[in-house]
Amino acid sequence: MTRADIERRAGGVATSAIRLPEPGVQPRAIITLISQALGMSTDTLLGPRRDRHIVGARKCACAVLRGKGLTLSGIGRRLGIDHSSVSWHVSTFDAFCADWPELRMIADALLPARPIAAAAAALAAQQAQITAVIIARHNARRDRNEAKKLAEKRARLLRRIALAPLNSAQDIADAALKLEMLP
Repeated sequence: MTRADIERRAGGVATSAIRLPEPGVQPRAIITLISQALGMSTDTLLGPRRDRHIVGARKCACAVLRGKGLTLSGIGRRLGIDHSSVSWHVSTFDAFCADWPELRMIADALLPARPIAAAAAALAAQQAQITAVIIARHNARRDRNEAKKLAEKRARLLRRIALAPLNSAQDIADAALKLEMLP
């Protein structure tokens, strides 16, 4: 089923958020490749044991199958585990690979090349936009504060002129001069 077929069934609703499996994905073959690469049988990978190396193989399978576009429940059905366990395996896979880098190499070999440069550029652009918004907000706040201080200063000078006694022309002239010098 293609994306167009799904859009037709959904009544023309955009399906850009829907992840479709890559064409030709064979989950069973991927599971077999991972188990062979790690020197265990497919039955061991799919079995109930929780030894560290078996759990690592399951994490790798979950991450690769998810990277290929399969759903959490679809992966869970194929591996015989719950979809929440699949979600956990996918989210903790990178941290697990810190102790077992061979898993990362296997996953990278089975997943298509990730456009890292494009993702990094998009992230940098997004960070630049966020920084620009933060700076604009800061400048606006600073401008508001400066405008408020300037208005307060004008009001003080005008009060000074208004409250100055009639015989102190020098005070009035000084205040008027200061008022003219304000931006």
